Amino acid sequence: MLNRGNAFSRAQLSEVSIQSAAGITGAIAAGRIVCYLKAIILSLAILFACAASASAQYTIWPSTATPAVSDVGADSPVELGVRFKADSNGYITGIRFYKSAANTGTHIGNLWSNSGTLLATATFANETASGWQQVNFATPVAITAGTVYVASYHSTIGHYSVTNSNFATAGVDNPPLHALANSTSTADGPYCYGSSSCFPTATYQASNYWVDVIFTPSSGTAGNPVSVSTTALPNGTVSVAYTQALSATGGTSPYSWSLASGSLPSGLSLASSGTISGTPTTAANSSFSVQVRDASGATASTSLGINVVNAALPTVAITSPANGSSVSGTVNIAGTASDGMSISSVKVAVDGGGYSNASGTTSWSFPVNSTSLSSGTHTFVAQVSDSGGRTATSSLLSLNVNNSSLAGNCTIYASPSGGGSGASSSSPASFAAAASATQPGSVVCLMGGTYNLGSTFVPPVSGTSSSWITYKSYGNGAVN
Repeated sequence: MLNRGNAFSRAQLSEVSIQSAAGITGAIAAGRIVCYLKAIILSLAILFACAASASAQYTIWPSTATPAVSDVGADSPVELGVRFKADSNGYITGIRFYKSAANTGTHIGNLWSNSGTLLATATFANETASGWQQVNFATPVAITAGTVYVASYHSTIGHYSVTNSNFATAGVDNPPLHALANSTSTADGPYCYGSSSCFPTATYQASNYWVDVIFTPSSGTAGNPVSVSTTALPNGTVSVAYTQALSATGGTSPYSWSLASGSLPSGLSLASSGTISGTPTTAANSSFSVQVRDASGATASTSLGINVVNAALPTVAITSPANGSSVSGTVNIAGTASDGMSISSVKVAVDGGGYSNASGTTSWSFPVNSTSLSSGTHTFVAQVSDSGGRTATSSLLSLNVNNSSLAGNCTIYASPSGGGSGASSSSPASFAAAASATQPGSVVCLMGGTYNLGSTFVPPVSGTSSSWITYKSYGNGAVN
């Protein structure tokens, strides 16, 4: 008798034929030798085919997986199931379920379409006392990638195994097989009561009743079936360009992608290379399934979605100077802007006049020479525009312009917050820096504000008494 795993060399086969021929004469011996060799070769072929078939089988749960509750106790006859799908075309060869020691009696395994058509049935035999049980169908059932099916078994006395809420928020993914999460469209953990098998549709607490399938992928996918590795897609924004590449693993490259069901958001399309691109035109949440096909023709699919939202509205604000400030000379108006789309420009208008471009976008500035304005109150407003043609304006900024008391002979400018060169009123130096830079005859113009004289500075001491260093206020702001 040949045992699985035996291997024979040509020399060993010759030896077998010689030993078999001992004591046998003529054509009868030769015929028996030939038949014996054919039987050996056929047996080896069957063994190798079985080994190859076994290596290509997949289940949702490994044989080491166990339920949270192995025995719920006695119950009426009940059909318990699981909804699942596969990443590639293939065959369901049988059903498995996890058995408690008290779950005795006859058990029947069934495979259904998602609409309730019975595709195959088989009665479990030679069960062990507990643990995973398996029955094979007389004929494997072909299934289609990405299509939902229901596997179930019938128990006559209850004592089934369960893990409550196992499918509440997520399914079980063990590529190429996937048990689905419980939802209104795909209720998982289905059951039904009846004295004989029935199509299970009811659910309770998204429970997992530990029903499984044995799956063999179609030719070309055994051992490493093609599967979609993209599990989620980012949101899109109306009128903003969108590009996202799908990815797959396993199988034989190159891959070709297509839309299996549903529809992409308006303005987007899926290329055969697997890239979703375009510019969304409408805010909506779209659900769809994509399919990938490898070079051998094996396929896999998965369900995805893209939520397209309206872009955040543009905003713009003036952050300095403070509203109601008194200014003179050159004033730098600055602010910020934001937008859910790209910002095209930020502009500023004075006293309701035309807009002029500011420098920058999300952080911007706009210099104003107040000497070109009459003394008194003047208003300023900023406007932002985006790539979608949307605009927004800031709150009005009111400034009191007074250039009547500006000193005209300043050589150095200083302010309490100065950090500039001191060469102009728009770039004042600190008090200490300005004082340290004075020379005989210098005129230091102090801009309004409170100065901190705690810092030490050393003014020049050379020069004649007719060359005084003069400090004076600049503008109408109080100097403290």
